[in-house]
Amino acid sequence: MSHKDNFPEINVPNHFKTSMFRDVSWGNDACPCFVLSDSVLDENHEIGVWIDHQNPSEREINKKRFTVVRKTGMFEPQIIFETNYIANLFEYLLQSFNFELGILTRIKTIDYADEIGWLASLPQIENDIEMFRIVGLERLFVTVSTCGYIELREFINGKDYEVDRRFRNQNLVESLPTLGRCEQCLKVIFDDSNSKCEDCNEKN
Repeated sequence: MSHKDNFPEINVPNHFKTSMFRDVSWGNDACPCFVLSDSVLDENHEIGVWIDHQNPSEREINKKRFTVVRKTGMFEPQIIFETNYIANLFEYLLQSFNFELGILTRIKTIDYADEIGWLASLPQIENDIEMFRIVGLERLFVTVSTCGYIELREFINGKDYEVDRRFRNQNLVESLPTLGRCEQCLKVIFDDSNSKCEDCNEKN
């Protein structure tokens, strides 16, 4: 199926009829949708563009004509850009594509860690934040925001601490199996061959 089959009344610019995009329009949708071909990491991680009527009065809830969305496995598709002008749309895509692709890649690593049992999903704590518990490590959590911001955090005595900033990149999944706790102070450590953190080893 294509936009021609489902939305013959909506004029789709020729810019979308190239290998840069893939037509994923579906009859149950409100308007045609095209996915950026290079953004498809899998069926749950991709960047798409919705194309609505040229006439604003025919659009759903008077939205802009072009809407860019980010699709992930954890959240509903997030609107990341809207415009009525195709020049502005492509300017945004060309300037922001690598950034958006990086967000999709980082979030995909969280989905993967959840699938293989390193993380356990928790209820969404805010509209734009998803939280995961690290299996086997009490009080240690991973938080992911819809903008792709990933943090490793710890909750001690009712306070929220950021554990390490390096977990805002793809090393998160690879490092999870090496996480542990110092047997003396219970601080998070990253080398499972040691039973104590550097500070406690120095004290002894």
